[in-house]
Amino acid sequence: MESKGERLLQDLVSHERELVAKVEEAQDQAAAILAEARAEAEAIVTGAQEEAEAAAKTQEERTRLEAEGIREEILKTARTEVSRIEAQAKANRDEAVRGVVERLLP
Repeated sequence: MESKGERLLQDLVSHERELVAKVEEAQDQAAAILAEARAEAEAIVTGAQEEAEAAAKTQEERTRLEAEGIREEILKTARTEVSRIEAQAKANRDEAVRGVVERLLP
């Protein structure tokens, strides 16, 4: 009977060692899977950041070009208005000079 009990005990110890080995192997696999998932997540985040930066630069350039176009249009309109006002001022000045000359030289 003692021999049977000892054999049973050895079987239990052997089985426990196998279970401990399987648990350690499962933990190692889980750690490897977790490390791989972290690396993939980091790559995804890095890629997303790069895409966001590129999109922001593209949008910034579009906005700059649009602002430059609007600025040029405003300057063109202002120059046209300045030319019109200068022409009107010259006409008014010429008319004022004629009026003064007519009064001084009847």
